[in-house]
Amino acid sequence: MPRTSKAQIKDRHADLFAEVVTRTGSPKAAIIAIEPELASKPAYAANKGLRMMKRSDVQEKIQKKLEIMQPKALKRIKELVMSDDEAIATANSWKVVEHLRGKPVGRNLNINASASIEDALFD
Repeated sequence: MPRTSKAQIKDRHADLFAEVVTRTGSPKAAIIAIEPELASKPAYAANKGLRMMKRSDVQEKIQKKLEIMQPKALKRIKELVMSDDEAIATANSWKVVEHLRGKPVGRNLNINASASIEDALFD
């Protein structure tokens, strides 16, 4: 049985990391998928995940996976936004807008008022 080199192991870890990150969006979850024993050390796993995200080979693998997923994702978004059910289409359109531009800022309707007992007694 041939031995697995460190470079092959590193490449497999990069593949698995890219797969999990593109599915979940979480570098920490990807590291825990590679090394399940790190589930009990979430801060360490998150730090290691962020370090792995900086590697150029990992960034290239993630970019390739996203390019493969893009047409399917766009087709699904189109189906949701162009739904025959107007309520579903409207709700999904708002979700797309919020995702792209951020949630709209709501008005602040808080009114600050101050009163004292003297004011109430002498009126």
